[in-house]
Amino acid sequence: KFHSSYSDGTTSIDHGVFTSNRAQEGGALALGLHASIYNSRFTYNRATEGGAITASSVSVSSSYLAYNSGSAGGAIYINSALSLYDTLIDSNNSTSFGGGIHCASCVMNISSSFIQNSQSSRGIFLLYFIHSFFNSFALIN
Repeated sequence: KFHSSYSDGTTSIDHGVFTSNRAQEGGALALGLHASIYNSRFTYNRATEGGAITASSVSVSSSYLAYNSGSAGGAIYINSALSLYDTLIDSNNSTSFGGGIHCASCVMNISSSFIQNSQSSRGIFLLYFIHSFFNSFALIN
């Protein structure tokens, strides 16, 4: 079992499994700069910001984020840039902003990904972004 971590540099994770972690920021991961995450699972994590992940920018590929919860960003809380490719964000919960993703003033690039069954009092994901590029993207609730 991985524990919450904080990093000021660039982090790469491949085939990580993060389950049932708790923290103030980023239930599983709190990262200062950029993170690249591949083939990983984030389930049942909890935090105030970013139930699973909090980062300035993150690229997530071929990963699964489900049953995470937070006040802002049930699964992911980002404040700069977010890229999702071939990723499923399912059944996450936020008590305020962004059931799946809270993306504050950021650029989003989402391709071949699903965000589904996530709940929030203010949107499935919160779109405070500058530029966004969507390709083969499905939002299901």
